[in-house]
Amino acid sequence: MASELPLSKRSKPLEPKAAIRRQLRLALLKSLAPPFLLLAFFIAAPSWLNTRLHQAVETSLNADTSLSAQERDSRLAGLRATDFEQLSLDAVPGQEEMRQRLAQSGIMERFQRLRTALIAAWALVAILAGGVVALLLLAGKARHSQADLIRAYRIGWHISIVLALANVIVLVPLLIYGIFEFSVLLTDSYFPKLLIALGLGGLVALWTSVKVLCTRVPMEFEERMAREVSPVEAPALWQSVRDAAARLGTSPPEHILIGMKYNFYVTELAVIFRSGRTAGKTLFLSYPLLKQLSVEEVMGVIGHELGHFMGADTELTLHFYPLRRKVQGIMGALGKSGLAAFSSFYTASLFIWAFEGVASESSRARELLADRKGAELAGAEAQARALIRLHVVLAAVDRGLLKPAGELAANPFDSRTAQFVAANIAPEDPFWTSLFAKAQPHPMDSHPRLADRLEALGFPATPADARAIACRDEPVAFDTWFPEGEALFHEIVSDAQHALSAGLRARELAQADIATPEGRRMLEQAFPEQRWTGRPFFFGLYLGMLLLLLAGLLAGTIFSPDASVKAGFGVGFSLMAWVTAGFWVRNRNALLVINAHGIENTAWKRPILFTEIQDMRALNTNGGFTLKLVMKQKIASPLKFGLRRPRRIVSITVSQFKGKPAETANAIFRYFKRQLGAF
Repeated sequence: MASELPLSKRSKPLEPKAAIRRQLRLALLKSLAPPFLLLAFFIAAPSWLNTRLHQAVETSLNADTSLSAQERDSRLAGLRATDFEQLSLDAVPGQEEMRQRLAQSGIMERFQRLRTALIAAWALVAILAGGVVALLLLAGKARHSQADLIRAYRIGWHISIVLALANVIVLVPLLIYGIFEFSVLLTDSYFPKLLIALGLGGLVALWTSVKVLCTRVPMEFEERMAREVSPVEAPALWQSVRDAAARLGTSPPEHILIGMKYNFYVTELAVIFRSGRTAGKTLFLSYPLLKQLSVEEVMGVIGHELGHFMGADTELTLHFYPLRRKVQGIMGALGKSGLAAFSSFYTASLFIWAFEGVASESSRARELLADRKGAELAGAEAQARALIRLHVVLAAVDRGLLKPAGELAANPFDSRTAQFVAANIAPEDPFWTSLFAKAQPHPMDSHPRLADRLEALGFPATPADARAIACRDEPVAFDTWFPEGEALFHEIVSDAQHALSAGLRARELAQADIATPEGRRMLEQAFPEQRWTGRPFFFGLYLGMLLLLLAGLLAGTIFSPDASVKAGFGVGFSLMAWVTAGFWVRNRNALLVINAHGIENTAWKRPILFTEIQDMRALNTNGGFTLKLVMKQKIASPLKFGLRRPRRIVSITVSQFKGKPAETANAIFRYFKRQLGAF
């Protein structure tokens, strides 16, 4: 039962407070670390540059043979007393000539740039620190009331977006300049490709973030397997809902949808269903659950949902939904921009975690208040029975309550939970004990545990009570409100049957044992062999680069006059020859093959079975797409012409094979996870 719109089919487990605090600390650290590190660098950089200049001048003086010892000592003493940073930033009487030299050599301008960067870094850190403090204070204020939560959430959202964009606009140029100065101070050179990549990453992050901000979030969601029932089609249901609203002192919904989702909720967002679109207050009732719960129990649920209208909880959704969607969209854009948007990503994440705890607590409290409204309407016992049945029905569905129907016209949703539970779940004592610790799936993860909800209702049931309630077969609400049966719902039931068949097929594949003839036949039929040949351009480009390096090392070995240098070139030539030979053996006829069993690669000595793989990770760097296979345990290196040291991760450079790298990686992942179709 929910007042929020469904964002997924099944919610994640509730985040405990400790986990929220941990995520908040992590976001805080990662959002502030880059600005503080840059600040530290720009504080230290002028002294570092000053030291480097002293060393360079001192080396020059010591190497100048035209100076006498007395002149050299005199100039060195004057050098030690000279502060190049001070001379560059402030006019020092008597040092006009030296200052002129610093200006002509560009040193003065360099110190001035470092000073400007330092001021900008201080300003950025101050803005970020102030913004973080403001976010945390707003999160604290949001605990006072629902109105304070809405107001604080909206203000906090604006602050977090400003901070994230400020990070991109200010931090990226500072980062580029800081890396440039660091590399010059360290090695007297810099890396233009790295600086260009950072700059482009910053521009992409800024453009995509602004694009997300300017995009209107649709204030609607979809329930494709649902249909609206009018007062003419379901007069008894509508009369029951209107009577309930009158008893609770609230307005009835403007629309009632019946759908195939195992959930009840209310919303004021628009809902797109199979043949239309609602606008205004909508009550969603679950077709499968109407076939499991009694009229009294469903009325308790309806009272709960109408309680959300009374508490203006749907108004909270109207405020939270677009803001949450936009910040998640911005985080997605920033996450694809690499190092340039690292700090900005975690600044946006900081906003999410700062309000996560208070939003969840507020929503949990509202659920308990809504439960009281349901109890006020139908009685505490009926409300408690409904809650217990909801949890048991979901467990029964996971255990196989919905069997594949022999024909499409058959309705698997007629399966009664009571008989199934009595035969399959009732004897399992641990199930009934753990039932009270579970929380009903909810779009915003806000439902309290079943035990907490029952206790708040004054009905602290025991595991034996729950078992008795679940095994009791009673007349169901569907038969009372829809006495003519299935005619109204044939289309959505048919759609659900197709989806159910696909889901059961996917479950069979996930559980199939490839070691058995039947399992092997099933998996090989669902996951036929796929092949990708290597890209000739990739092979030729890398081989050409290796051969050029090899030729250079060979030239150094032959023509170098110094014996030690010649030996160094010889060692380098030998190593590069070994690397080149390995590349030739592994990639000259590159072929990647996947089937139901595993992955074959011509670069490997043997195939890698899916049963050996624990997880897969995709990495996209500088246009190269790599898939990393995380093994369950270390294996000897499968590479031909490679070191035999055990390794836990095996990499596949997907970009070297023909086809779109992302699609190839997706196909491998689907075969590994036994997923049909795109994911």
